[in-house]
Amino acid sequence: MLAACINAGNFLAQYAMYTDRILQGPVTATQHLDEGLDGEEVLEQLLDALTAPSIPVPEEERFALVDVREVRLLPDGRFGAVVEIAVGPGAGGQGTHQDWAVYVWKDGRVLIDDVVFGIRGDGISGMATPVATPVP
Repeated sequence: MLAACINAGNFLAQYAMYTDRILQGPVTATQHLDEGLDGEEVLEQLLDALTAPSIPVPEEERFALVDVREVRLLPDGRFGAVVEIAVGPGAGGQGTHQDWAVYVWKDGRVLIDDVVFGIRGDGISGMATPVATPVP
């Protein structure tokens, strides 16, 4: 569903899939600050993006879900999984990447609560510290 929102250019629907915690986090602001923008400029760009009409992503740049694996129940009640995404022509051309995504149940919905972008190798089994127990 997230890939569909991204591909449709529907930022409001995309952001509705995240918890407040992740939306208030430093990822977006840090990326913009690295470009030399101040906090007010970052907020202005974000508001512009949220209020702009949806513009679909060109087909050669679209995302597609390839796989979800290594689902884990975390000690704090959240759950996580390795999510593999394809990017490119028909979402199969430019390659794939893996992210570790953490989810939470809230008001009967599953929301994204955290993401570690670009994990390598064998998913979380290649991470230095075990982060959770596999779900049977």
